[in-house]
Amino acid sequence: MQKPNFIGRDKILEEKENSPLRRLATFVVDAADADVVADEPIWHDGAQFEIEILGERRPATLVGEPLFDPKGERMRS
Repeated sequence: MQKPNFIGRDKILEEKENSPLRRLATFVVDAADADVVADEPIWHDGAQFEIEILGERRPATLVGEPLFDPKGERMRS
């Protein structure tokens, strides 16, 4: 943001002022017999997350850090 003008500067300033409508999040799902594909419903009752897989709600835990290489050490090696 220190550069005076660059392509996309106005859009970045707009996004900083307005929160995004969607955010990416990582969940660990208790489902040994099925995999999440994409666009599965996420249920949240205030304290517990569940992700619906193949019509069944499975317990899920919101993870704050990436599951793989959270410090980016492999990328920098």
